[in-house]
Amino acid sequence: MRVFAIGFWAIVGAAVGSCINVVAHRLPRGISLWWPPSRCPGCLTPLGPLENVPVLGWLGLGGKCRHCRMAIPVRYPLVELGTAGLFGVLAWHFQAGFTLTSLVEVACWGFFAAVLLALSLIDLDTLELPGELTAAGIVGGLVFRTFFPVWASGAWASGPPGLVDALYGLLVGIGLFDVISYVGEKAMGKEAMGGGDATLAALIGVWLGWKLLLVSLAFGFGLGAVFGLAGIAAGRLKREEPLPFGPFLALGALGGLLFGESWITSYMTLF
Repeated sequence: MRVFAIGFWAIVGAAVGSCINVVAHRLPRGISLWWPPSRCPGCLTPLGPLENVPVLGWLGLGGKCRHCRMAIPVRYPLVELGTAGLFGVLAWHFQAGFTLTSLVEVACWGFFAAVLLALSLIDLDTLELPGELTAAGIVGGLVFRTFFPVWASGAWASGPPGLVDALYGLLVGIGLFDVISYVGEKAMGKEAMGGGDATLAALIGVWLGWKLLLVSLAFGFGLGAVFGLAGIAAGRLKREEPLPFGPFLALGALGGLLFGESWITSYMTLF
């Protein structure tokens, strides 16, 4: 049964990946996410139902528009495949089944992962993290952390503790990045971190809580430092060139979600 659940969520993830492609393309350009339907960016011909099938539609078209033969970026099927794999991993991690509680849990964490992926793609393209998307992620996280534990356990106990942890995570995320930005600006004489990064950290803190937020940030900063130094050493990055940090924060968050608890446990055993 577990294998079927993972396969089911992988298929859902591929469909979500198709939506993420739309969001990443349209949101920075101020285009409606709902209308017009998916179409070729070259000749503006709407895509048919079969052409809209994740991954298979791109393969069936040979990576080109059927009408104008404009190349369709390979990023589209890669995002769909990556999201399918990510949803499959989430289903495995949360031991997904077909109960209502399990379906809601994986769907909510899938929403979190989808927001992170969309923000990462937009940051790579524009060096910006749109506030409306991070705000949606924060609101969704507050709702999930407040009501899901209560609903899943069937008891309020002493109140919604998930909400308290989420609010701590939000405050720590914003406060920590404000400190980093202030210190970095004083040290380098220029802006060190974008305001969108602080909001993204707050989003991560809402979903994961302040402890896993710190783990996620450590992982994300480490990845960013390694990538930046490697890029400079290889001559692909200049020291003054801005680096989109959102993708590293997103990777750190996913690492914290999947492995953070075990990392904390392993660290505590050393002392």
